[in-house]
Amino acid sequence: MPNEIIPPDIKSLTIQNPFLFAKVLEKNPALCRQLLEQAFSLQISELEYLGYENIFEDFSDYKDTRTDIYAHEKKTLRFFTIEMQDNPDDYFLKKMRYYRAIMDKDSYQRMNTFADLYIVFVCPFDVFKEGHHLYAIKNRCQEDPSIVYDDGCYQIFLCSDSTEDDVNSEVRAFLDYVGCGSISTDFVKELNACVQQIKSDENFQSDFKKYLATKINL
Repeated sequence: MPNEIIPPDIKSLTIQNPFLFAKVLEKNPALCRQLLEQAFSLQISELEYLGYENIFEDFSDYKDTRTDIYAHEKKTLRFFTIEMQDNPDDYFLKKMRYYRAIMDKDSYQRMNTFADLYIVFVCPFDVFKEGHHLYAIKNRCQEDPSIVYDDGCYQIFLCSDSTEDDVNSEVRAFLDYVGCGSISTDFVKELNACVQQIKSDENFQSDFKKYLATKINL
C-alpha cells in the first residue's frame, strides 16, 4: 500500500515555509520590492517577475518545485532572486553558487551583456553561528584582503535566529516576524495580512498539496 501524503495543517503554516513565502511575494510585487530595498539599501523602481521555463528546460524537477522569486528591475541591468531557506543541508551554501550561474546565463541572454546580480537567502537560523542578522558575501584577494573583487554579484544571508544589532529597523522587524511571528511595523502588518489571505485561498491550498507531493517524490 503506498504511503499516504499527510500535509501539515495549512492554518499552522508560517512565513518560514518556502512555498508560502514565495507565493506571498509573487502576489505582492510591492512588498517584494520593499524587502529587497531594505536588505540591499537600494532604490528599486519597478520589478518584473521572470519565469524559469526556458532556463530550466533540462531541470524539470527543479522547475516543478520552485520556491524562489526571480525578478528584473525594469530599464536597468539589475536582477534579483530571493528565497526562504528551511533546510541547511550539505548542499545549502553551494545552492547560492547554482543560483548565480543560472542568473548569469539568463540575464546575459536577455540583456546581451553582463548584469548585476542580487541574491538573498532568508534563514530562520544563524547560517554561520556568529550572531549576525546579515551576512554579506564578497570575494576578496587572498594575498591582500583589502582588495575586493567586485564582479557585480551581491549575495546576502538574512538570519532571524541572531543577536547582533546590525540591520536597520525594517529588516529587523521582518526577521523578528520570520523568527517568532511578532508584528511591529506597517510593512510586517501588511506582509502578515497577505500571508493569512493566501493561506485561506483554495487555489493555494491545492497548489501546496501538489508541492508536497512533488517533494516527496523527488
